[in-house]
Amino acid sequence: MKNITILIICMAFLLFRPYQMQSSGMLYKGDDFSYFAHATTFAFFTFPDYSIENYGIEGKLPKASIGPGLLAAPFVLCFSQIDRLTGNDICINRKNSKNYRSSWSLFGFVFSTLFYFYISCILLYSALRHEFDSQTSQWTVIGILMLQGIPLYVFRRPIFSHVY
Repeated sequence: MKNITILIICMAFLLFRPYQMQSSGMLYKGDDFSYFAHATTFAFFTFPDYSIENYGIEGKLPKASIGPGLLAAPFVLCFSQIDRLTGNDICINRKNSKNYRSSWSLFGFVFSTLFYFYISCILLYSALRHEFDSQTSQWTVIGILMLQGIPLYVFRRPIFSHVY
């Protein structure tokens, strides 16, 4: 398990770009706004009213599924407390995408993606340990991490991540 944790940290070091957090907020066009809109409606207690959310299609519900936003909502809620304390505009109006760039709420969504990715690796390793020895289970998880594109989504496009 220690080697898997080290590999995830190395991937984070190579793939994650913290300097992107302030320039784009790691929020790209497309479904990202919908996922974030779902999470913020729960975090700011406005669900099911999407009238102050920015999700690309004015006057309609977000087109993306609610699942990722629902799973990220607890983390968005926790980090939004910092936004509330500092008086960030995202607490009042989320139609302006510039509010996202300096938002702790958005960082909460990014953090939730990393959290669920790590938890899924732990659960996979634990499940494999029931049938195989420790070394085989460890190398299987490492192989899955290295040979699939999931880490790329987790660290480069965390809002649109397929981890959920």
